Amino acid sequence: MKEISESIYLWVRCGNDIWKKWFSQRANGASEFAQIEERLFDILVAGEVVHGQAVVAQDFVRHIQVRYIKDIDENRQYFKRQTGGTLFGQAEVVKISKGTVLPIQAIDTAGTMLDSEPYVEVVWKQGFLLESVGNLEFFFENGTTK
Repeated sequence: MKEISESIYLWVRCGNDIWKKWFSQRANGASEFAQIEERLFDILVAGEVVHGQAVVAQDFVRHIQVRYIKDIDENRQYFKRQTGGTLFGQAEVVKISKGTVLPIQAIDTAGTMLDSEPYVEVVWKQGFLLESVGNLEFFFENGTTK
């Protein structure tokens, strides 16, 4: 059984490559890619980590936490959901220490809000940060990596 970080890194790299090469310029590329992304998740993450059980990627992600693998002291995109449901985003200097553990709410392999660079929506304050996958280690909320 692979560690979850290894499986998620592979899923993100493959998904982003497929997005950029085949779907980003298509008229219905985003909706078409969502199906591909979900299937890739089934094969590369669920198939390795949860022994092929049927899971929905974003439901699965809600049971994952991340640990920062280095100190962060720089600008990040910070988003907060407004009362009407719209997102308000702004650049904000963020300080997070190596080893800090936070929950996540989504992983976007296509990088739709970050110039086609994949990111993780890390829950922070009353909103979320867009964080590079490479700055994070993934594990289950119970503390295990497998």
